[in-house]
Amino acid sequence: MTLVYEALEPTGVAIAGPELVKRDAESEPFFGHFLAGGRELAGDGAIAWTLDSDCEGVAKFAPVLGASDTGGADRTRRLIAEATGACTLHLTMTTGSVTLQPQFASKTFAAQKRVTVQ
Repeated sequence: MTLVYEALEPTGVAIAGPELVKRDAESEPFFGHFLAGGRELAGDGAIAWTLDSDCEGVAKFAPVLGASDTGGADRTRRLIAEATGACTLHLTMTTGSVTLQPQFASKTFAAQKRVTVQ
């Protein structure tokens, strides 16, 4: 049996998750994933989530419990909606590793998603 894989280099990232969150509730999870063109890729990179200043008083991140197998940060995030308004999530994902894979240069991609709290 022969397996054939198509290797694609990421050209961006995207955030998947709800557009609308109910006030006084915890959201469904937000996920980050690499893209090649408009195509979603499998694979993980270093990941970082932040909230824009428009989230102040509107929403905050739910506590991060850490991945059970590594003790590292969760790859997904949830919002705790505190008041009506809008909140912008920011995602940064980085490929490669200078120390582990010096022949592959690291690349960093960013995305944002605006969420409405009602």
